[in-house]
Amino acid sequence: MGGGSVGILAVILVALHFGSLEKMVQLVRSARPAWLVGALFVQAGTYIRAAFVWLQALNRAGHPLPLRVLVPLGVAKVFTDQVLPSGGISGTMLVVRGLIRRHVPAEIAMAAMLVGLVSYDIAYLIVVLASARMLWLQQRLDLPLSIGVSIFVVVTVAVPAAVLGLKKGPRTF
Repeated sequence: MGGGSVGILAVILVALHFGSLEKMVQLVRSARPAWLVGALFVQAGTYIRAAFVWLQALNRAGHPLPLRVLVPLGVAKVFTDQVLPSGGISGTMLVVRGLIRRHVPAEIAMAAMLVGLVSYDIAYLIVVLASARMLWLQQRLDLPLSIGVSIFVVVTVAVPAAVLGLKKGPRTF
């Protein structure tokens, strides 16, 4: 595709999305800087907390890495997970490879990721259960929502349990 074709394609795309562009400009103009700064701090906190979980797991395993090395891996994980929708697998593998490149043994890198994923799932589980309780107290927790919460709880508990069960290997009686 030549430069002219790319230019024409760009003009067509801009024309098709001009309404979206206008909305974006309007959104930027109406944005409140204090809220944006607050949102940036909260978002940065998620990367730092994820890196802190990995830091603790790696320290316990005897392969410490500084937080300043782990935070960029957290940013890369979230970015990769959003760009390549794979249920978090692509970002997890990126971090595991990043840890291995930093001389962390593969099994310890995978264990650190497992600890991170389980802690993430536990946080979500707590929020979902707290939300369900609030809805129940307000008598707004209907049957479809109860079923959804129940499925979420079962999957959130079963998947890590299955992974941990596989890690231990088959049991002999």
